[in-house]
Amino acid sequence: TVLFDPASGETRAMRSKEDAHDYRYFPDPDLPPLVIAPEWVERELTIQAAIAQAAVFGEARPFNTAVIVPRAGASDADVERAIDAANQSLPDYARVARWLRAEAPFTVANGQFTGTARPRRETIQAAYRAAIETLYLSSIQKEKAV
Repeated sequence: TVLFDPASGETRAMRSKEDAHDYRYFPDPDLPPLVIAPEWVERELTIQAAIAQAAVFGEARPFNTAVIVPRAGASDADVERAIDAANQSLPDYARVARWLRAEAPFTVANGQFTGTARPRRETIQAAYRAAIETLYLSSIQKEKAV
């Protein structure tokens, strides 16, 4: 913020909040949360060779998480590389920061897939709620440790 002195025609700084390290980290209360279409992110994930199915979660959360069904023979390291590759094509706000391996493929029989081959996010989220929450909590604990 600057102050203009009309008598001298000069401006001078009134305060230097731009240099305050913690000032930049306050969220803007007037901005609505960014809502990302999970289908977009899921498509980017599933075009990777190591990922067969994906369900992305993160609405109104600090980052996106995903429940991943790897393709047959894909290791966790393969999935990590696939997520990194998918993240390269996504803007930072849409990237998947944490993920977990699904216990079983999403199917119509287990209620986690529709007849039109789309994940049922509510059912998947209910099945993995505790594990998804752990991804967010472990991230918060890491931040507090730093």
